[in-house]
Amino acid sequence: TEEHAPLLSPPGMSAAGPVALVLALLAAAPGTTSGLVVAAAGAFAELLPALPAGCAAALAARGITSPTPIQAAAMPRIAAGESVMLHAETGSGKSLAFLLPSVHLLGPSAKMLLVAPTRELAVQLAAEASALLPGNADAVQIVSVGSIPPARLLLGASVLACTAPEMMALLLESGTMSSAVDAALSDLRLIVLDEMDSLLPTESFRGPRAEAQRKAANKRADEPAAQALLRHAIELCSRPDLQVLAASATVSRPSRAKLGRILRRDPLGRWFGDPPAVIRPAQLSQADLTRSARAVAVPAAIRHTYARLPVRVAKLAHRGSVAHTRQGGGEAVAAELLADGRRTTLKQKRRNKDVAGAAVAAAERERATHPLVAAVGCAVAAQRPASALVFLCRSSGLTVRKAVKQMRALGMPAQALHEAFGLEPGVEVGAEGQGT
Repeated sequence: TEEHAPLLSPPGMSAAGPVALVLALLAAAPGTTSGLVVAAAGAFAELLPALPAGCAAALAARGITSPTPIQAAAMPRIAAGESVMLHAETGSGKSLAFLLPSVHLLGPSAKMLLVAPTRELAVQLAAEASALLPGNADAVQIVSVGSIPPARLLLGASVLACTAPEMMALLLESGTMSSAVDAALSDLRLIVLDEMDSLLPTESFRGPRAEAQRKAANKRADEPAAQALLRHAIELCSRPDLQVLAASATVSRPSRAKLGRILRRDPLGRWFGDPPAVIRPAQLSQADLTRSARAVAVPAAIRHTYARLPVRVAKLAHRGSVAHTRQGGGEAVAAELLADGRRTTLKQKRRNKDVAGAAVAAAERERATHPLVAAVGCAVAAQRPASALVFLCRSSGLTVRKAVKQMRALGMPAQALHEAFGLEPGVEVGAEGQGT
């Protein structure tokens, strides 16, 4: 999770599922001392008098004995039934801040919906929740790509961790699954939007035509899946004590306004005139946020290292090989297209040559190593980390599968994160490398 290192299956271990894996590791963990349990229970009991004893033991098993600033600021207000937005830096403990006050409220008829922008984050949130709800392996269910539980498990679960597109796809289905999802959403007690800025994206328009541009964008833009899921959930659930919690390291003003507009459409008016308040750690609440473009601090535990990489050289070499192949292969294919003996015009010849050249260039790009993958190889060779987590930018043009394939071709024991979590079967990584 964002607070602690994720629990991954060791090489060669076949995980039955991420939640079952976490429960098995917790059960096999060495016994904790009573002093840690008492310390954890005492520190968190001041904030949450109704905290179950099993939660205190789970916290002590992980060495958590005192709340972080965001937890101290948020837990009492969430336990009191408020709908809030948590604004704190990455690694500050936001996940436990909204999970701990909620566990004693949950049950088969009082569920929590955890909405995450990616399936990896959904799995991490499910692992956190399952550690706080021991004794029932089916209490937490994951709805994401490669993980769709049966209808009976959805109805009996206390926590549903999901990605919005997959949950909306189940809602739009016809049959038993759609009815089960509707029934589960009608029993919600809490809705949590983790990484709210990613779930509810906003656009900024400036200048004299800003209003016209905004209206045009609203007409042509499709409703984000998370927004549709939130709107559908608050319409299905009629509980007067339904809470909506949001968390992010960058709680922007447009995102807060967007969440407020969605909640104002509640047919029961539960948030009318009372939008969720923003909760920050004490030191951030007292700071002058007008002097900072983004009120986010980099955690002190993160160390930045810069390595000089030959990205530009690799990119030029890649383009040269594509251009050379396009020139030679394009003429050959164009000649083959014209081998039927028919008389063709100059325009047709040029078009055929361009089409053939584009096909050859696309095939070359597919075979060639992406410059960014080559740069990652240089960085790994320079830093020699025991393990590494590689993030792919959408603008890179790389998919996870393609990046993993190319990194393995360069000798790096890479593995897709969703395969490591057991969401989809993948190629086993040797014991000499833990995967990337």
